[in-house]
Amino acid sequence: MIKKGLLLIIILLSFSTKVFGSFDETDKNGPKLYFFQNYVLKEHRSGVNIFLFSNATLEARGQDDIFLFFSNIEIGSEIRGNVYSFFSNIILNSDGKVNSISSLSSTITYLKDSPEFQIKPVVKVMDFLININEQNGYVIYKDKIPSFILILLMIFVKTFVCMIFFALRKGFFLQGSMTVIHDKSYIFKNGILSYIIFIAMIIVFLLSVLGVPISLMVFAVFYICIICGQVSFSLFIGNEVLSNTNKRFTINTKLILGVILLETLSFFPFIYYFIKFFVYPILFTGIFMTSVINVYIKKIFYNIPYVSENAIKHFDSNKIKEIIMKEIDKV
Repeated sequence: MIKKGLLLIIILLSFSTKVFGSFDETDKNGPKLYFFQNYVLKEHRSGVNIFLFSNATLEARGQDDIFLFFSNIEIGSEIRGNVYSFFSNIILNSDGKVNSISSLSSTITYLKDSPEFQIKPVVKVMDFLININEQNGYVIYKDKIPSFILILLMIFVKTFVCMIFFALRKGFFLQGSMTVIHDKSYIFKNGILSYIIFIAMIIVFLLSVLGVPISLMVFAVFYICIICGQVSFSLFIGNEVLSNTNKRFTINTKLILGVILLETLSFFPFIYYFIKFFVYPILFTGIFMTSVINVYIKKIFYNIPYVSENAIKHFDSNKIKEIIMKEIDKV
């Protein structure tokens, strides 16, 4: 299977440069995406600029908006559009000019005598986070959200998303949790293969702006696969932890506990990036792909021992009594 995946990647790479043209060859006024790189932009151009996980120096004038996500940028020219900064750092040097900057958990540094412009938080209720001070002739604006708040928020969001997925296909995810016990080797193989193919497709389509929408779609599918795998693995982890207690817990409780434990582990220092970008994607996509193969292709269904308490549904004793009395009357 891995050999077939590598062959598919080679085919994609060989045809990608022929199918997709570069941005400059197609539309100079269209949006431009900068992703995971260092850039020095010197030529005047129009069109929206989007920076993702990048470092950039703007030495050319621009007429449209700039969007920053987890990026660092130095502005040394006139930007007639607005700047939207999310978890980023901005430096305006002596030649830098902007209309306004909308900030969310960002740092903005500019000269005290810079031309007047507006800085405002994206979320107004977070005004209390704003901190402005002066240092060596520069004004430093910060509205950084404390890391522990972000971590708690991300854990809450991930738990909520996983619960929605579980509510849609409970049986599938329960079967997925059992693959962790019965199909460990297949999970490993399917996870590595899926990870390589998804990452290769995302990179291939990012080679051209024409392929950026497709790349985003591939990334969305990849992320959905990760979420689905996490739901199944969270059920497994939650059950393993709670099965050692004398109390009985619902499936939803096990799911919530599993998600919280996995998300908390992923935020540990030094191993954050390794877990987030390698371990979890490979493990979760492997679980999901193995579950898809078992349920929809091989038609393999495992017995789920820890779902028995969930199968006992609440019933109305009076209604049961009424049904019994009707049958007796018939006799």
